[in-house]
Amino acid sequence: MANLSSKQDELERYDSISDVKAHCPDKNCIYVAPLRTLTTHASEKHPKLNVQFRTQKSEYFDQRCDACGFFFYSRSAIYNHKSTKKCEYYASERVKYETWLEEVGTQGSLTLQEQIRDTIKFNHGNKRKSALEYAGDLKRSKFGK
Repeated sequence: MANLSSKQDELERYDSISDVKAHCPDKNCIYVAPLRTLTTHASEKHPKLNVQFRTQKSEYFDQRCDACGFFFYSRSAIYNHKSTKKCEYYASERVKYETWLEEVGTQGSLTLQEQIRDTIKFNHGNKRKSALEYAGDLKRSKFGK
């Protein structure tokens, strides 16, 4: 097992996309994190939305596992998924989701789809200004005269 763990660590080091920051797919959630931790957050905090989101190809999640139908952000993420035998768990989550869909019908599915962000890309240009940057803006404005 230790050998498998070291192989996973090695793959993660070469898998730079796992460190790319992204928004939670839920529009109502402010969580931003690297992709490698975003998947855990989404499955724990938004399980139904996670299944809906992860079973559709998206900008980062474009590597599909043929066994369970979930999409992953890299081949090493799929390798990790398969080597830890998580396909069965993901398949059971998908069955729970499909059972829920049968109960709530089309309207429930549409409501859930509306909660998913159009993009999960984290816009670095839209960051909060530091106190120093804000002070400089204030100094240049009419209030700083």
